[in-house]
Amino acid sequence: MSGLRLHNPAASSVTYTLVDGSRPYQQPIECWRCGRTHEFKTYHLDLDATGHVIVSAEIWDRLQRIPGNPFTLESEVKKPPKQHLALGKAIDLAELKPVLPHQEKN
Repeated sequence: MSGLRLHNPAASSVTYTLVDGSRPYQQPIECWRCGRTHEFKTYHLDLDATGHVIVSAEIWDRLQRIPGNPFTLESEVKKPPKQHLALGKAIDLAELKPVLPHQEKN
């Protein structure tokens, strides 16, 4: 599974959050990553020292729908690095199988 390298020219070395106001949660959730309460789907993007982050094509499609999205697409990454998902070890996202498929609401 390839990834897409995005760039934010105004930020680096931070966790950048983007809120998708078109995707409300059924109830507010306390976020384990940032400690804030989210009422809408929130993307937490860990930018490197140059303002880059690698995401899936699906996430890039969703980010593009968010007004004010500051990211630009720079390149495709054929073999992206493994992701760390607070599980204490690196995992290959291509090996994960969804437990419950997510369905978009129209």
